[in-house]
Amino acid sequence: MSAAIISDLRSLIEDPAVEPREKISLLLPKIRGELDRASVGPEEDLVELKRSFCRNRILHFCIDSLSGNHDKTHSEWSNTALLAHTLSTCCVGAEPEEDPEVFYQLFLPSVMDVLLSSAGQLMTRAAGSTEYYPLYRKVMDSIRWLLHAHHQLSEQVLSSLQYEQMWTCDDVSVALCCISLWNHINREFLSELTNDSVLLLLNDVVSQLAASSDTEVGAAAVRLLLLIAHQLDARRLVLFNRFKGLDCLLVKDWRGRGFNHDIDQLISILNSNWSPASRTHPQMDRVRAACVIQAVWRAHQTRSRLKKLPGAVSALQRRYRSKVTLQQQQQQAARWEEELKYQVCVRRQQARRLFHQKQQQLIQQLPPGAAVRLYSSSSCCSDDSDILEETPREEKIPCTATHIQRAASSMHAAESGDALSEEAQGSEGFAHCLSVNWSEGFDGHEEGGAKERAGGVHFTASIVYPLAA
Repeated sequence: MSAAIISDLRSLIEDPAVEPREKISLLLPKIRGELDRASVGPEEDLVELKRSFCRNRILHFCIDSLSGNHDKTHSEWSNTALLAHTLSTCCVGAEPEEDPEVFYQLFLPSVMDVLLSSAGQLMTRAAGSTEYYPLYRKVMDSIRWLLHAHHQLSEQVLSSLQYEQMWTCDDVSVALCCISLWNHINREFLSELTNDSVLLLLNDVVSQLAASSDTEVGAAAVRLLLLIAHQLDARRLVLFNRFKGLDCLLVKDWRGRGFNHDIDQLISILNSNWSPASRTHPQMDRVRAACVIQAVWRAHQTRSRLKKLPGAVSALQRRYRSKVTLQQQQQQAARWEEELKYQVCVRRQQARRLFHQKQQQLIQQLPPGAAVRLYSSSSCCSDDSDILEETPREEKIPCTATHIQRAASSMHAAESGDALSEEAQGSEGFAHCLSVNWSEGFDGHEEGGAKERAGGVHFTASIVYPLAA
């Protein structure tokens, strides 16, 4: 029966047509169902089933699934928490008879790594949403169950980055869960820890007492300190001497919160560490004074950092917002400048078009029998000093619309046989040539309240007509 189940699970894992997330959804019910059925029978059957899961690398597939993508939905995180609980359950009591060193030195640390990683990801979500906190609590229970059976993993947990992030989280529920992790495991685990690991744990607990004001967190931290004090015995004097002033902190901040008995018991243990015999030591006074100075200085540094933190965050946000505002203003100014240039070009083209239309209308007023030569050249401004091409029997005068109209009237009079005006009679007696220098520029063209200078077009018109007899 067990071999058939293992074969079925192996075929499901090795099936390439099934997605990894679907494999987890199909694999979990089968594994938990087999564990539930084996748990009601003899204990040997349950142990053999767990060892079969480990030998056939089914638990390795669970580890790979937990260490995969962390971008999951709430239902997928529920499967992750359930998978973590199943994995820790299979690791307890599944110690193989062959190659135990590989199991203890490689397999169990990898399981603890993925459990801590999953707990860290769920911690960030539980701090902002209450719906993820039960899943985070389930993963932490899996870690506690694994530590309860394998004490050697405690140092790995205390030195991990995810565990440190949990302790520094501001959420009260997360802090309480971290303290409860050590309160509910085997009471003999401290005897297997080194002094450095115990100091790490003590620093975390004392920091929670100094920073938190929640009653449940304070009560759990005091109970954990009592547990550590009772377990350390000979090492208690060496370790607790590093926390001078802890008794004053307990009396000042935590007395009267409902757990005075635990506080009094802990204070009595702390005071018993400094016996008269130890105080007579020649260097004890200096050591005590140095510890007090260090404790006060560390407390001052911690409070200073905590006070400066909001100001630093505000300064960073203010600088970032000012930079973004400046960039937006520069982009807006650039857009306005481009729009202004475009409007200037459009208005300039409109002015030129109007000028050309006006010039054509004026020229069309001339009689059809006249010979008119037009010379056009580009000019940026109207200037009466422009040099025209000199031809004989032509008179160069500035020409405006009035001049062209006057010339047209004279030509009509000549064709009708009327006498020419004095301006139209030449000294040579047979013809009169009028050369008109047309230069009209829009120096003061105003449109929409904005003054614009546009270059005009330079024209030269030569009008030749016969004189009256």
